[in-house]
Amino acid sequence: MSPSTQSLKPLTLHAHATGPNPIKIAMALEFLSLPYTIKMWDFSSDSEKGVKGSTFTKINENGRVPALEDPNTGVISWESGAVMNYLRRTYDKTTF
Repeated sequence: MSPSTQSLKPLTLHAHATGPNPIKIAMALEFLSLPYTIKMWDFSSDSEKGVKGSTFTKINENGRVPALEDPNTGVISWESGAVMNYLRRTYDKTTF
């Protein structure tokens, strides 16, 4: 059972400015009318702002975006296909 969209806390989309996959997740979030924020990362190993740094690898040990944190369910998902499947299973009421 998914949370009501009226009482949702914003999901956090972890992304970077280039590449096709983070925008796909943002489009799905928009389509589903889900509240979200975007945390932008760069391709460095900087501990605070890089996808290979210690802060981000706690979210995704592979150091790749997109990644999605859902405070409503406690789930962290990464890899665009897995994130899409998570969003569909959890929030898309038209397919189930």
